[in-house]
Amino acid sequence: MKTASEIATAFKQVESHTILELVEASGFEIEAGVLLDGNATPWKALSESKPDWRLAVEGLDSSWQVSLSAIRRHDISLVLVDGPETQVEKFCEMSAELPGFIQGRMFDGQYDRIQNLTSVAEFESAGLSTLGLELVSNGLPFPLEEMVVDTSKNPGRRLLRDGFIECIGHKMWIARQLVERLSIDLEKLASLGSVDMLPSGIRVTFSETPFTDDSCNEVQNAIREHLFGSVPVGQ
Repeated sequence: MKTASEIATAFKQVESHTILELVEASGFEIEAGVLLDGNATPWKALSESKPDWRLAVEGLDSSWQVSLSAIRRHDISLVLVDGPETQVEKFCEMSAELPGFIQGRMFDGQYDRIQNLTSVAEFESAGLSTLGLELVSNGLPFPLEEMVVDTSKNPGRRLLRDGFIECIGHKMWIARQLVERLSIDLEKLASLGSVDMLPSGIRVTFSETPFTDDSCNEVQNAIREHLFGSVPVGQ
């Protein structure tokens, strides 16, 4: 059964064929011909392609999709997998043991989207009200300036940093190098969830179910504080 959970993993660098091998090993069925941005593409051709692709497969029991994007400005390769929870969790467990792995998380895709949505027009088209939301200028000069939704205080916000992404999930995997870089206090982190030591870093389970609404704000803010503290912009 397809769930609302998604998983995102970030690497310093990763090859297309490595991701596809992980997808198959995680229990997803890869067909000989797959959909790549709406076009049928042989799996072999995809495995030899460069980063920046999106793969979608519809099966008898479930559907899933995976994408690989190179965020070169921040030196990150981002992999997003959406599908049955058992497979996506296994995908992240194996990803965490790969060279170059930085971080991974499981989260609710719809909640994550709304928490990071800034366009008033997109809010309205999704049937969501902006009433009570703080609006700020996008900072662009006239005539490009417009008012956008301020997400800077949202507990589920995503921020791109150099070499990692400031974001949280109900289950997270963090490489040792990032634990050390951010000076994460594991004892304090353990007060919020279960911390398991891995050969490559840590796995933290804050909840068995995704964060999906305002009732989770307090715990999410506490997680952000323990993980990221006050990270200067551009760091």
